[in-house]
Amino acid sequence: MKMILMIKIANWLMLNLLALMKNQSSQQVEDTNFKYVAKRLLVEEVHKEKETRRKQREIEKQRKAIEKAEAKARREAEKKMKHALKPGECMKYVIVQLDRQLLELAEGSQVISHLQNADLRYRVVDSPVAATTTILRVDPLTLQETLAEEAVVVMALNEFLDLVKHQVYEGGLGLCQRYCEWKQRLGNANITLVVCGIDAYFRNEKMGRQHDFRSAVLGETAKPVRKKKPGKVLHCTSAVHVSRVDIEMVLVNAQLECGLNHRFMSDSTKVATFILQFTKAVAETPFKREKGQPLFSWYAEGNREATVKVDRSGVGLLKLWHQQLRQFNNVGVEVAQAIAREYPSPQALVQAYRKCQTHREASLLLADISVRRQAGPLVSTRRVGPELSKKIHVFFTTRDPEITLG
Repeated sequence: MKMILMIKIANWLMLNLLALMKNQSSQQVEDTNFKYVAKRLLVEEVHKEKETRRKQREIEKQRKAIEKAEAKARREAEKKMKHALKPGECMKYVIVQLDRQLLELAEGSQVISHLQNADLRYRVVDSPVAATTTILRVDPLTLQETLAEEAVVVMALNEFLDLVKHQVYEGGLGLCQRYCEWKQRLGNANITLVVCGIDAYFRNEKMGRQHDFRSAVLGETAKPVRKKKPGKVLHCTSAVHVSRVDIEMVLVNAQLECGLNHRFMSDSTKVATFILQFTKAVAETPFKREKGQPLFSWYAEGNREATVKVDRSGVGLLKLWHQQLRQFNNVGVEVAQAIAREYPSPQALVQAYRKCQTHREASLLLADISVRRQAGPLVSTRRVGPELSKKIHVFFTTRDPEITLG
């Protein structure tokens, strides 16, 4: 019996041991599977993170490449624009627009010839104002055309004289009203009026008066007017007879009231030359404006040895203020320093004057400022005084150009 019991116990132990080993084996397999899955997930996570960083690097690289390309394109555009604005190149980027009626005048053929000789592009258009020359600027990058703010109007001599007579002797609408109409039609452009042959007209008028006077004195019959030479205006077909004073009065009135510019030319060649020079000036305007913007300081430098030097950082301004105060009579170094201690700049003094309630308070603002003279045991003090205070106040605040400081 004991033997059988021992065998049963051994079998039971064996079965339990096998079951335990099986459980441990399955647990090890499960642990191995878990570690494998965890490791695989970690590898995938690392791979995804690397892939994300790689994509971010690619995006950043592409962004930098785009920015670099844009910066290069901007530099190239700026370089091209600056090159196009130079005086030697800017004429290639303008187009001269000539009104069709200008070509019917004697000046028209000369204008076309001068533009062709200068290799300038031009167009014949129907302008809202007769015999007008306008200029188009062409953008070097986009080739977009924009109208310049300047224009030239060529007026026939007879029409100009009729306009002057109508304004001076008949009291009608004159040159200023005509200029306002032109300006409105041309989009508020700055207009230059050109009239050809005015000097020849006055010479012809003078010769006519002399001939009439000689005929009246000698009792001769009037001789026929000689034929007109090519290129000269010896006789005006209009019945108007206006003087040089009348013309100057009309032009001065138009210049003061409306800002009209004018040029008198002797012949059609001079008119064509002026239009060519005018076109060149308009083409070079952007370059000259850009070149002259940041080069000047706000103060004017003198060429004398005693001039106070002021640099761009402002060093020397206080000494300059002292020197300005010493321009008043009986103002020495001590008085100038005392005033500058209270008001370290002209702007500070002017602002203090504006804050005063009454004129008396402003005129005596500097009177009680203490001035120390000398140093050590010989030191003494005095005040600026009311007289000097009033002079300085008048100098900085008066609007009367005839007032004196005495």
